[in-house]
Amino acid sequence: ISARDMKIGNDVMIGPRFMAECDDHKFDSIGHTMYSIQKHRKIAKIVIENDVWIGGNVTILKGVVVREGSIIGAGSVVTKSTTPYSINYGNPCKFRRNRFDDIQLKEHLNNVNSSYTLNSIKKSMRSD
Repeated sequence: ISARDMKIGNDVMIGPRFMAECDDHKFDSIGHTMYSIQKHRKIAKIVIENDVWIGGNVTILKGVVVREGSIIGAGSVVTKSTTPYSINYGNPCKFRRNRFDDIQLKEHLNNVNSSYTLNSIKKSMRSD
């Protein structure tokens, strides 16, 4: 894990060979070799919220928020933030389906004392 700025919530499961990369090398500096500017990096935080399951061999890149209740399938490369309570996988990692239907999700959110509401999740799905 090369995570300079990373936050991991509670009840998170992470499989083997997990990689989190909070920075990128600079490669577009005219007149400098990449080697000579290797310490100049672009850094962005990674956030893994509560109740997340990350499979084995997953790579999460800078600026990503893995939202509450999300599942990231094995071997995925996560380049964009997830919506809460979603199942995501692939390279690049993409939304595949929701974990629950609306009735189940509303009950689940109440039972786990989530900071999300059904409405806030629906709104985030429309904005992605």
